[in-house]
Amino acid sequence: MTFREKVAQARARQKRALKKAAICAALVGIAAISIGLTSRPAADTHLVEITYTVKPGDTWWSIVEHFRDMDADDRYIFDYKHEMEQLNKGVDLGNLMPGQTLRIQYRAKN
Repeated sequence: MTFREKVAQARARQKRALKKAAICAALVGIAAISIGLTSRPAADTHLVEITYTVKPGDTWWSIVEHFRDMDADDRYIFDYKHEMEQLNKGVDLGNLMPGQTLRIQYRAKN
């Protein structure tokens, strides 16, 4: 096999690898878009906002998990956690104290 033939084979392998990578990137993009489109609130739900009083032993994560489990929308937990953090700006969520109040939102079925 000549040097030129080896180079041609290497280029052909690179082209195939690039095509595979482009197809994978497109599929990931489509999946990301479809996930974003399906995370809209369901039509048969309404937004509930409450004030939650922190109890002894509560952590930010346990509170988020509890209310996310009650949420009628099946949102990714990290998205839900981020939304809750935005509602409670200025609160040191890593150092919650019993008696402290937090704003909590979740979607409930009608």
